This record gives sequence, structure tokens and C-alpha cells, in this order.
Amino acid sequence: MTALIPKYDQMNALKNSSIFEEWKRNNKSILQLKNKTPVWNDETQSYVLNFRGRVTQASVKNFQLVTCHEREDILLASPTNQSNISNDSNSSFAPTIPTTQPLGETASADLVSMQFGRVSGSQFSCDVSWPMSLLQAFAIALSSFDSKLASNF
Repeated sequence: MTALIPKYDQMNALKNSSIFEEWKRNNKSILQLKNKTPVWNDETQSYVLNFRGRVTQASVKNFQLVTCHEREDILLASPTNQSNISNDSNSSFAPTIPTTQPLGETASADLVSMQFGRVSGSQFSCDVSWPMSLLQAFAIALSSFDSKLASNF
């Protein structure tokens, strides 16, 4: 998952175009957040994220978002719809690639701005920190419930 949000001090400066259009223009007032890279756990034989006890059940809806420090080109197209793939040399698909580092050795630069996950059959936990607002986090959390809510550009 990739999310684009305006920097707090620039929220009123984006009146004439969309956040996505400004990001494509390499506008520095747009922050890109991306899924935190999971790490391999030999004990469970799976990729995991450390939710620090805030998420108690495994779910495909569980995720953590971290701020990208450098712009990463993304392609917001369905992976099954290959006709949407751009031939533009400035666009590339940048998936989250799992790592084999132990949980304690992840990069300190990966400060989590938002984490969302299941705590019971029908209850979820959502934690948010700067630079994301509560409203932005809530919108992202809602979009994780149905892929049809997310738009393909």
C-alpha cells in the first residue's frame, strides 16, 4: 500500500490540483507513505511485523505505514490489469520486498506513522502519529476494508 498526504504546513497550498498530480510533478510538499517491510520469522516460518502488542490477531488487513525519505515511483494500477501499466520511464512498480533481518535489526529510519490491525473477530486497532492526521489515518483504514474503495489511476 502507498499513501500520499500533504505536509502539514502545505495543506492549503494544493487548491488547483490533486495530491496525486502534485506528487507526479515531484512536489516536495507531498509525503509518500508505504507499507513497512516485513521480516522473516524462522519460528513461525512467515513474514511478520512487530505491532508491539497492539494487534493480537493475524489478518491480511494488518499493516504499518512508514514515511519514505526519498521519492519512490509507484504505479497505482491493479497488478492483474496489465493494460494499465505505464510505458513512461519515470514510472515503475515498487513492491514492498520482505527482508530476512531479525525483528530487532530493522532500520531505525522506519518510524511507523500509522499501524492498523485486527484485535478480535470484528474489532481493529488504529494507531497514528505525526505527520499523519487522525482523519487521514481513518480514511486509509476505511480503504483497507474493500479494495473497490481504492481508486486506480
